[in-house]
Amino acid sequence: MDQTVPEEHTAHAKGNSPGVSDGEMLASLSDWITPDAPEIHWEVPEEFHSLGLEYVDEQHEKYLELLAARVWPGGSDQQRDLITMWYSEVAATATQAGAAYAGFCILATDDDRVSTASLTIRCEPLDSTAASQTADALLEALSSDASLEVHRVETNCGPAVISISGTQVIFRASGSANLPAEQEPSAPAPPISLAQIDAYCPLPEVERLLVFSLSTPSFAELPWYIAKLSELVDTVELSSPERHQEPVTGLQHGKTPADHHQTLPVQDVFG
Repeated sequence: MDQTVPEEHTAHAKGNSPGVSDGEMLASLSDWITPDAPEIHWEVPEEFHSLGLEYVDEQHEKYLELLAARVWPGGSDQQRDLITMWYSEVAATATQAGAAYAGFCILATDDDRVSTASLTIRCEPLDSTAASQTADALLEALSSDASLEVHRVETNCGPAVISISGTQVIFRASGSANLPAEQEPSAPAPPISLAQIDAYCPLPEVERLLVFSLSTPSFAELPWYIAKLSELVDTVELSSPERHQEPVTGLQHGKTPADHHQTLPVQDVFG
């Protein structure tokens, strides 16, 4: 099924999208910069499925239905409907937070577990201060929080600051996906521990701070997810608005590499 993104919505998050042709995932942030300024591009790893923030209204609803059908082919109609509603809530939250991209990864591990992670990308205003100075200021500010592990690294797009933290969240016990009363849990859900990795990339050329945020409850695969985030950050580039847009990518499941349990310090992965 072909899908058309409205022309007025130019912040593309292409790739891993249901009902479209194969190709590299490409995204740009032309909504956040002036028409004659360079565009910001990145390529999201193929293991991540976009929640389609570039679609609106009925198109977005249809996109999420197709996404649920492709990611959960063995599920019942009711299960896919519930997943679609959950995807919609996550996408709405990401949009309200100013995200240009939101997606998730769901993988089968070598020992038959399911590993998941979520990814958001947002763009914040920044002055024209040199990237190295901004990175140093971010490093100092974030390092004041003892709960964060913070590193300054070099990437293909310049200096970046990486922060790693852990947190616990409690998902709503009822009503989060309009569950029927008989299916709602009788006891509060236990807290879920999450690892959070944020990568801050100052881009003074367009006076923007690009922020990549990845969270996962799958601590065993954390080094693999950090490596994927590193790959993503290294794809960031600026180009002219006339850059040719590549075809978007179809949905497909992935498996983590055989060495995904390898311990990879942040300094060895980034920069």
